[in-house]
Amino acid sequence: EGARPDFLLVAVGTEANVPMLYQLLGFGLPLLAETPLCWNERDGRSLVAQAQGRGIALGILEQFPFTPAEQLKRKLIALGAIGAVTSAVNDFASYDYHGLAQLRAYAGYDHEVECVSARREQIGPDEGLMGAIRMTGGVLLLHNYSAGRAMSPASPPGQLRVMGQAGSLVGEQAIFVDRASGARQSGQFERRAHSISVSHPALGLVEWTDPFATTTLTEEQRAVALHVEAFRAVVRDDGVPLYSAAQALGDIELLRALNYSAQRDGAPVRMPLRTRYEQARVAARRVARKLRVSR
Repeated sequence: EGARPDFLLVAVGTEANVPMLYQLLGFGLPLLAETPLCWNERDGRSLVAQAQGRGIALGILEQFPFTPAEQLKRKLIALGAIGAVTSAVNDFASYDYHGLAQLRAYAGYDHEVECVSARREQIGPDEGLMGAIRMTGGVLLLHNYSAGRAMSPASPPGQLRVMGQAGSLVGEQAIFVDRASGARQSGQFERRAHSISVSHPALGLVEWTDPFATTTLTEEQRAVALHVEAFRAVVRDDGVPLYSAAQALGDIELLRALNYSAQRDGAPVRMPLRTRYEQARVAARRVARKLRVSR
């Protein structure tokens, strides 16, 4: 109240995030907060509604879709280098809402989630979540993750794959297909002193310049730095955060929907998420199981 800063960075423990944001919204200052925005959709909806109702910019420091390689992928997609995205797969690469944020960024936020289904499967000694997400425009997202598999020394590295009508992005490799001739060209992402790039047969060198490349920050820390830098423009010019609270809420709701589906052995969950309805369906299934056991 005394210093009246331009905005606040909110970096607190995960469980403290929601109560802290409720408190800080009362100051009326723009807020840039750590992940996750929340752990359940009710808190998230309330926070987003309060921020929007008071005209307060609320951004979230989601780093996974903003690392250098991810920035180059998104630039290639935006330029049409692989054509329209048809599907994307998180194959044990990124966990929970981070992986979902990456998948939704590939698909583009103009596509909305229509329906999800998921199951929990035993993968060695650990249980993994296997989810399918159907979006408008026929885009399919697959989200597979197991914490035990990720930590196992016997497991291969996880991988993110994006398939388009004229190419694909597999990890840090690009495959481009000429639609007229069908000729195929592949290329590996190349890191230079200040950028990451790949050559495209028609577009030439496609490059993303990293303003923090020469610092000692890790790639994830540089992604966070991009959020902070961009938020200055949000405050100064009434812009929008790189990743808004509303986008973060969408990823949390998607994760919750996958879990609701998994609790019902893969039964589809329609979006937008109806929390009370899905909770009632899960509870009804539990009661039915108890009745079967008692008989």
